[in-house]
Amino acid sequence: MYKMESIQNYNTQLDKCIENMREKRDAVNREITTNEEEKKILLKNIKEFQKQLANIEEDLIKCNAARTKYDQSIQEIETAYMRILESSQTLLHVLKAESSKISENE
Repeated sequence: MYKMESIQNYNTQLDKCIENMREKRDAVNREITTNEEEKKILLKNIKEFQKQLANIEEDLIKCNAARTKYDQSIQEIETAYMRILESSQTLLHVLKAESSKISENE
């Protein structure tokens, strides 16, 4: 009778161990499922961020090109403006000199 009780006790313990392992497996399985779902979300976000990054990089290229054109135009305009100022100064100098000559001849 003692052996029967021991065997039954072993069976009960074995059942509890198996059930405990199943519960742990189910917990791990739930964690796997949660992680897989989060991974899908992250991968989707990565794709969206990559598209946004590509758009921003494309926009930066266009903006840099526009800035370069503005810089070139500004430099050309400033150079032309300086020539106009120099010409105006020369013209003023010539005008004053001619005015002085005319005044002397009167």
